[in-house]
Amino acid sequence: MASNEELVTKLAAANKRIDAQAEQIEELEDAVKALLCCYHDVQFKLSQLDRSLRNAPAGNSTTEAADASAATTEANAVEVPVYGSCFGYLHKTTGGIGAKSSKKRWVVLQDDGVLYYWKSVKASTLDSVDKGVIELTNYTLDTTGKFGFKMSHPTKRAYEFHAETTSDRQRWMVAIENAILRKQSSSPASVDLNAHRGSISTRTVSVGKKIASTTPAPELTPQLLESAAIKDAINTSDGGKPWKKSYACLVPPLLHVYESKTSNANSVTYDLKLCPTPPTIGSESGLFTAKLAMLGVQLKLGFASEQECNQWASALLSASQESYL
Repeated sequence: MASNEELVTKLAAANKRIDAQAEQIEELEDAVKALLCCYHDVQFKLSQLDRSLRNAPAGNSTTEAADASAATTEANAVEVPVYGSCFGYLHKTTGGIGAKSSKKRWVVLQDDGVLYYWKSVKASTLDSVDKGVIELTNYTLDTTGKFGFKMSHPTKRAYEFHAETTSDRQRWMVAIENAILRKQSSSPASVDLNAHRGSISTRTVSVGKKIASTTPAPELTPQLLESAAIKDAINTSDGGKPWKKSYACLVPPLLHVYESKTSNANSVTYDLKLCPTPPTIGSESGLFTAKLAMLGVQLKLGFASEQECNQWASALLSASQESYL
């Protein structure tokens, strides 16, 4: 029979393997979420181009059509959550260039030529979490070690990151060098680094009045109520505002929110196809909550019971499921 010491050793080894596998699963989940956000970003770009082409007068070039479209839809700009031109996990060296210790960080290169990093993908979605910010102007890149690269600046702090493979390092270096070249060729623009502290950045795009949210919602008729997948009096909070009593009616893929079942005042319609991620379940102020992150909108639904919250979350997920695939 194995001694107690041998059993303890085997148990510790098994727990270590379980922890390693759990970490790998979490990284895969993070990568899937990031790819979904990137996928939606591409969708928005394609839809903009498609609208420009369809609205272009005969004989106009694509560039002229795009300029005309941008001019007519500027008032309808909304903030689109995106992951930028390059993203993924890198090992960031701590203790200066050439140091042996490093920590894994979720790194995102945004199209504005700024590199951000967090402890994890989850941290990048939380407003309360701080993050690293590297404004890339005047940085130069060099390879270091087997899969690493260092970023040097004449007057600012230097950084060193390490990828998992040679091809991954090349992907990052090409993306960063292109971002630096774009910043050098464009007109100088100040970057407020404090404005980027917290959750992941957004891009402003013109997407038209009926995308993201519209007001007012349609009149709450018997026909609309009959076609609803789920409807009830709930609590809502839009954009961090205080909770308020509301009446919600889900007619996939649209969510209509009213002040009450008898009032159409201050009503809003949300397009759930434009949610880059499924609803997030939580609790707040004594309520069970389902949070939706849409184009420029952070909408929270609050419920008295966990069962009711789960029913709504399931219905919301079903209504917008096509946007996650």
